[in-house]
Amino acid sequence: MDIYVKPMKKTAVSGETHITVKHVCDVQAPADIRERIENVKLINVDGAKKKMYLVSVIDVIKAIDQSFPGHTINNVGEMDTVVLYHAIEQKDIYWWKWLKICVIGLVFAIGASTALMSFHNDAELPKVFKAYHKMFTGEETEKPRVIQISYVVGTAAGIIIFFNNFGGRKVKEDPSPIEVEMSDYDKNVTDTQVDYLAARRKKEEGTRNGNH
Repeated sequence: MDIYVKPMKKTAVSGETHITVKHVCDVQAPADIRERIENVKLINVDGAKKKMYLVSVIDVIKAIDQSFPGHTINNVGEMDTVVLYHAIEQKDIYWWKWLKICVIGLVFAIGASTALMSFHNDAELPKVFKAYHKMFTGEETEKPRVIQISYVVGTAAGIIIFFNNFGGRKVKEDPSPIEVEMSDYDKNVTDTQVDYLAARRKKEEGTRNGNH
C-alpha cells in the first residue's frame, strides 16, 4: 500500500507538546489509517518555549515506517522542513502591527523623497522642464506648470503600475516586484536556516557519538 507525504519548506507550531507528521506534511493515504499517520510523533519539544527544529523527510519516513511497517512511503515534497515552535500561540497585537507599518512607511517615504530630490538636483530637472516648455511652446517661463504637473502624474502612475498596488488593491493579478523580492528573501532565509540546523544537528550527533 502506498503512502504519499508532501513536506512543507517551513511551518509554525504553537501550544503543542509534540511535533507530529500533520504539522510537517500533507498526507495522502487510505482513509482508515490517514489520521493515525498524521498523529505519528516526530519530535518531543521538551518544554521549550521557543525553538527552531529541522525535520528531514528521512525522519518522517522512519517514524511512519516504524508505526506502519510494510507500506511504501513516497515523498512528493521538500527534503527538509524548518519548524518554528512557540509554546504559546502567537497572536498579532493590533496596535503594534500598525505602529510598525507607520514607522516603516515613514522611513520609506523619507528615503524615497530624499532619493528623488537628490536625483532632481543632480539632473537639474527645473532647467530641463524650462527647456521642454520652450521647445514645445516657443516661450520661456520660470514655472512650466503643464510639464511639472504631467511629470508628477506620470511618476505616480509609473510607480502604481510598477509596484502593482493602489489603495491595497492589485492593478494586475501578477505578483508585484516587492512580493517577488520578499519571496526570494524568505526562500534564502529558509535555506540558510536549513543549513544552520543541519550543521547543528550533525555537531550534536557527533558529540553524542563521541560521548559513547
